[in-house]
Amino acid sequence: MIRIWATVQSWQHGVAVVQCQLNSSCAGCQSRSNCAAGVVGSAATEHRNQLQLTVAQPLRPGQQVELGLVTTNLLRSAALVYITPLLGLLFGAALLQWQFDNDIAALCGAIFGGSVAFLLARYLAPKLSKRGGWQPVLLQVLPLPNSSRVAQESHPPHSIQLSS
Repeated sequence: MIRIWATVQSWQHGVAVVQCQLNSSCAGCQSRSNCAAGVVGSAATEHRNQLQLTVAQPLRPGQQVELGLVTTNLLRSAALVYITPLLGLLFGAALLQWQFDNDIAALCGAIFGGSVAFLLARYLAPKLSKRGGWQPVLLQVLPLPNSSRVAQESHPPHSIQLSS
């Protein structure tokens, strides 16, 4: 399971908006000044993603939450986004190359097949994301720094209830 920490932006009627900050591993590397990836990584801005989660427990803005995503589902979604258009491109090129025995036809087939497969992946991605396993899961909620110890003990992290 891939785990990432996020900050709660808002929570209303059981829906929490959280913001994840994605950092590259170059920040902690000793060789980042001598590495091309470190130079490119330092020039790029930090990426922030906002997600909406259904959470029964009330959350306050600024709270830190730990999210988890099943690794196999992440790999499946990456395959859908990258492999499907690639297969469409190759199939379209091969089909029109075989049919017309012409490079221009193969190029047109590749463009058409890749475009159709891209639209197919774009259509399937939202449908698959509605499945329970494809959504991030709330694993842990940290209390706000100024909250009392009593409040922290009354809501342990393992008693979080998620509604799908």
